[in-house]
Amino acid sequence: MSLQFFSTVLNVQDIKRARDFWSAALGFKVRTENWDWVLLEDPAREWARLGLQLTDKPKKELNRLHFDLVAEDAPAEVERLKTLGATIIPWEFYEPDSDFLVLTDPEGNEFCVVGENLDSYRKQSGL
Repeated sequence: MSLQFFSTVLNVQDIKRARDFWSAALGFKVRTENWDWVLLEDPAREWARLGLQLTDKPKKELNRLHFDLVAEDAPAEVERLKTLGATIIPWEFYEPDSDFLVLTDPEGNEFCVVGENLDSYRKQSGL
């Protein structure tokens, strides 16, 4: 097989805001950038890339694809992501003791933080 996975791409309306959020959230560095495209890359794993592509269409529905981001201290990471512009969203499908929390980036793209103590964090936060 000659195909190789290169990156995951998000369509965004504010490319600079998306670049700043995702590079800070993931610790990724800009690999390439122009007015309508940014490619972020994990400096420790050059195969881990996130592309950001400019669009004029706002996000309207639930993503068909989302990221699951694993954290050693998940509640602390959720708090850090909130300071970067992430928002926790209501999610009706949590099971008791769920080990994930659903958030959105500043453009409304959903992603999950996965890790221990998130069920307690949700309950303490009234979510």
